[in-house]
Amino acid sequence: MNSLKKPLLWTIALAPLFLNQPVSAHVIWFEKINDNQHEIIFGHPEENKPEPLDIEKFQSATAYDENHKVIPSTTSLENGRLFLKTNSPASALTAFYDNGFWRENPDETYDNISQEEAEAINYENVSQFVKYAKSLSAWNESLAQPFNLPIEIMPLENPLNLEAGDNLPIQVLFAENIVDAPLVEYLGETINVNSNGTAIIPIGESGLEVIEASYTDLNSNNPEISYAATFSAQSNSVPAIPEPQNLGLFASITFFGLAQTLKGLRLKKRMKTNKFDTVSFDK
Repeated sequence: MNSLKKPLLWTIALAPLFLNQPVSAHVIWFEKINDNQHEIIFGHPEENKPEPLDIEKFQSATAYDENHKVIPSTTSLENGRLFLKTNSPASALTAFYDNGFWRENPDETYDNISQEEAEAINYENVSQFVKYAKSLSAWNESLAQPFNLPIEIMPLENPLNLEAGDNLPIQVLFAENIVDAPLVEYLGETINVNSNGTAIIPIGESGLEVIEASYTDLNSNNPEISYAATFSAQSNSVPAIPEPQNLGLFASITFFGLAQTLKGLRLKKRMKTNKFDTVSFDK
């Protein structure tokens, strides 16, 4: 057997193990394409190697404005890649992906089975894995509030424009309550969570990367449900438009200014016309 064939056969032998590895480490997250388009990615952020996303397992994605209000958006599958698009820059995004039911085998590998198959074995050694993602492109009091996801990573300070050497404190909410012992990961490393449920994320030269958190609901059974969440943040390049509650004032000021300008122009025209008439009359 030559050396070129050995790695190939070794890869083939290990392929089932990689394919059936525990899926709790997989997450979904947003990658910004531009202010109006983001890609929803499945895999491991720290590896920067997206894995195929099963569109049948994708559940929803939502875009929000700077007032935490839902804005129109569309999702599209293009060449196997899933995109969320908006007509105007979104201030926040969320997504939900249900990775389904997985049965743990005696050799600690996992098989993806249907809900009917899970029910048939009474969910024995079966867990359901669900994934949520949140991304912010702006920061204010409204956007600092929870988005009511089952599991959610909450930045406790402005996560935008962080520099190397900064720290970002975060907490993980489950069912809107602070989780005191979630698994928090950043760049492949486990981050300590203190007694208050706060984890400190260290910012490196590349800025804030994707933060991951996971938690298994101890009260869930038949099946046990494992939750995973991600958080990311990147500012929009386009300045935010006036907030809706200020649009009336903005429009009133603009209209008033325009009206005053037109009034001034009419007055000048009238004065010019009167002067012309006077000159003509004198002649």
